[in-house]
Amino acid sequence: MTTILAPNGIQWEHFNRAMFTRGYEISRGLGGLSDRVWRISLFGQMADAREIDGLLGAINESMEESKFPLKIDKTLYYMLI
Repeated sequence: MTTILAPNGIQWEHFNRAMFTRGYEISRGLGGLSDRVWRISLFGQMADAREIDGLLGAINESMEESKFPLKIDKTLYYMLI
């Protein structure tokens, strides 16, 4: 499980729906952290470098679709592998 800070101002529902249509699911934090962090689980097949590349691409596409001007770079990639 990897926890990352959620970008301020992103519309969670729209972003989450865009991710789901791409075959990925990211969860919000729990309790007081629900609006501040995202939880990314990488188990089984997801614990593969190609899948992580796909996940990062889906995050970027979903943010762009959500009209949020942020690109995730390889820094997160190295946190996830």
